[in-house]
Amino acid sequence: MTQTIAQLKANGHETLWQFLAQVPNSTEAQIWYAMMFGCIIGMVAHYVRQWATGQISGGLWTYLFVQCPRNTLLALIGAAMVSAGEVSMDLYQSAGGDVFSWWLIIISGFKNGYATDSLINRARRAEWSQEQRAANQPQETKP
Repeated sequence: MTQTIAQLKANGHETLWQFLAQVPNSTEAQIWYAMMFGCIIGMVAHYVRQWATGQISGGLWTYLFVQCPRNTLLALIGAAMVSAGEVSMDLYQSAGGDVFSWWLIIISGFKNGYATDSLINRARRAEWSQEQRAANQPQETKP
């Protein structure tokens, strides 16, 4: 059975490292892992929406890691921090440490991933060459 971080603290570990070694198996960490799974699905859903509406072309790898890798990293960090904030507020646990709903957690993670990706990771528009610009200039008409 997993324990909450408060229960881990109460166990009285001898050193800080023993306590930190137990934290990844805590209930809060598992909730955060589920939220991050939802965040990644939300980021992919944002890519699919942009691709389906014609705002971007190309594959998922190009969108996430070739066009704007810094924006992708920033969106992922933002989603992770929002998720960590929600987990730290105990929104998904009862007072006894029971988890309300794993689906609720994954859906909330989806929302976090979609929102941060849509705010931060916007695809770049294609840059035109000088020839393309000249070909698309409006022609002046003489009266």
